[in-house]
Amino acid sequence: KNDDTHLDRQHGGSRYIMGSGETFLEVQQRLLKEKEIKIKKALEKLRKKRHLLRRQRQRRELPLIAVVGYTNCGKTTLIKALTGDATMQPQDQLFATLDITAHAGSLPSRMTVLYMDTIGFLSQLPHALIESFGATLEDVAHA
Repeated sequence: KNDDTHLDRQHGGSRYIMGSGETFLEVQQRLLKEKEIKIKKALEKLRKKRHLLRRQRQRRELPLIAVVGYTNCGKTTLIKALTGDATMQPQDQLFATLDITAHAGSLPSRMTVLYMDTIGFLSQLPHALIESFGATLEDVAHA
């Protein structure tokens, strides 16, 4: 039996906790909906910031090289070797890279480029998680 059934009784309360006649389930649903809205707003803010950064990179007219591959296949290690960036710390673990980062480097022709270190992909990725990789897919499409 559910231990929270005592909270299912309808009664009055403060505006923020158990509004008048609100069941425990309704409170949970409302709070989850509020969290969902807050997360979606934060994601939209991040999308706008990423778009702004992408435009700034385009104005600098630096070629972008997106390094993509499965998770834990050595993308960060490759970029560290190509750029000589000692601050990069590759790790031998799944999803060590959780955000896309840009690293300046040079080609053998001395042309300056930006290497994009991307989040690793999984084989047979569940469709529900595809949206989670949206930022990676956007950056790859613009590289």
